[in-house]
Amino acid sequence: MVVHQLPTRTLELSALSAHPLVLGVDDCGRGAIVGPIFAAAVCLPLHWTSPSPIADSKLLSASERRAALSALRAARVPWASAMVSPTQIDAWGHGVSTLYAMRLAASRLSRRLRRANLLAADASPFCIVDGDTLPVGFVGEAIPHADRHETCVAAASLLARSCHEAAMSAIGRRHAGFGFETTNGHPSAEHLDRVVELGPCAAHRASCFPFAIQHGRRMAYHPQRGVYEKVQRELRVAAALDRIEGGLSEAWRREREGTKVLGHDQEAWKEEGEGVEQTTTFKEWLK
Repeated sequence: MVVHQLPTRTLELSALSAHPLVLGVDDCGRGAIVGPIFAAAVCLPLHWTSPSPIADSKLLSASERRAALSALRAARVPWASAMVSPTQIDAWGHGVSTLYAMRLAASRLSRRLRRANLLAADASPFCIVDGDTLPVGFVGEAIPHADRHETCVAAASLLARSCHEAAMSAIGRRHAGFGFETTNGHPSAEHLDRVVELGPCAAHRASCFPFAIQHGRRMAYHPQRGVYEKVQRELRVAAALDRIEGGLSEAWRREREGTKVLGHDQEAWKEEGEGVEQTTTFKEWLK
């Protein structure tokens, strides 16, 4: 493990002097171009010490992440997750979708803590959020790279990533050929080449590169400019064919909307069917 300094509980313990509980909140999947965005909220026991390093999930190897997750589960650390579907991300944008997922995860965990009589009905936990914006209604603080400074946020990053990886594995089984299980939906060169060859799948985000129209000088020097131009050309052809043939079938509309109703937690994603669905043409995906 190459971690220069493990996170501490400095801000968390300081906040506990004025607040009943402290939650760490983080997200995963914002940088992907396919699948949902997940968020997780965690409440660490006051005197708990993990036998495995708890750090930013991006700084740990796969085996270290598994060990850290096992430590969190063994201690029965309270946590909750939430997701926003690709269709909702296209409608709201990545920023709003991320904040909504964080708020929903924290609200779910707060309700669980109240049911367990660990949080008073009229009390609000103090939330430490990874990022530069505090979701509306939160009492707390937003800190860029908080998952590298605060242990509770690092734990949230591990759990959010675990949910996101399970989701991408399920989507990868549905839509074979893209390598979602290894890329986790990020726009790697291999992933973009698969999009050009196979066309997008129902879980791709229409608001993301290379599907959304890009403006400005950045595209003139973009390393994947060729892929972007090919995809945009295919989309223009598909739009023309769609106008000529009278639009998409209702069955495909249901498939596109179906991305909304998939499970929101890790176990639900693991239970998704093992059947592999064929990828679609640009015309079928367009709407």
